[in-house]
Amino acid sequence: MNLTIRDGQLTLGSVFKLVAISWLCFGVVVFGGLFLLLLLIGVASGSMVVNGDMVQGRGSVLVAMLPLLILLPIIFALQAVIFGAFATAGAALYRLRKPLSVTVERTTPSQL
Repeated sequence: MNLTIRDGQLTLGSVFKLVAISWLCFGVVVFGGLFLLLLLIGVASGSMVVNGDMVQGRGSVLVAMLPLLILLPIIFALQAVIFGAFATAGAALYRLRKPLSVTVERTTPSQL
C-alpha cells in the first residue's frame, strides 16, 4: 500500500485507504470466522434454526446459508467504504485545526 504525503501531511485519500483496508481485513477475520464456525456447526449437526423454522439435513443447511454466503462479501465492502468515509471525514475536520503530520523514524541502521 502506498500512502501519499503532501507538504508533510498525510493525504485524505491515504487516510481512507488505510482505514478501509484495515476495516475490511478486520471484518473478514472476525465476522468471516464466525460465519465459518456457524457453517461448520450447522453442517456437523445437520440441523439449524432459520427464521424460526427448523432445517434438517446437511444439504438443507447449506442451502439455508447460501444467501449469507453471497451477501457477506457485499456487506464487508459496504461497511469498509462507510467506515472509511466517516474516518476520513473526521480526519478532514481534525486537519482544519491541526495538521496530520507524519514522522519518519528509522528502526534499522542505514546501510551506506
